[in-house]
Amino acid sequence: MTWISWATQRPGPAQKVYSQPNAQQGIVLHSVEGWLAGAFGELDNPNRQASWHFTNAFDGTLYQHYPLTASCWASGNMEANTRYVAMESEGVAPLALNPQQVATAHRLLTELGFTTRGVTIFEHKEVATAWSPNAGPTACPSGRYQTLYDALEGDMPDPRVADILTTLQVTGVQAWRDSG
Repeated sequence: MTWISWATQRPGPAQKVYSQPNAQQGIVLHSVEGWLAGAFGELDNPNRQASWHFTNAFDGTLYQHYPLTASCWASGNMEANTRYVAMESEGVAPLALNPQQVATAHRLLTELGFTTRGVTIFEHKEVATAWSPNAGPTACPSGRYQTLYDALEGDMPDPRVADILTTLQVTGVQAWRDSG
């Protein structure tokens, strides 16, 4: 499988990948640290050396930009980029992924068989400097994925709490967006 059937295909620039195929040994999780339009702008920018396989939107839509066999420029060094696929999630730290994003990420990781933290699931900050040369240290994704890890371990929160958190996050995020 190279494209996820239920993902929305939004191809990135063809030249923003390594020639070496991706080994698909796991996934590296990232944070957009902004919103969907900005993420797509960075992806499409020919002067920005950044690309990734998936964007997990705030509404839970999964966008796929490259086939799983592509080695994108996301995780700080060639070794990480050719071993692992990469997913960015819309939003900013310290906001955790919302329930829609958790459900989408959970479905993707389970479908791909990437379910073990530290074995097939890594954060950008964990692989960014693991090999040299590299782009240097990062705080990404700044703790935004804990709810996903809990879900993968079977510790889903009470759905009523999740609904309340979603309402608060959506209202807070919209207010934050409107204030800028």
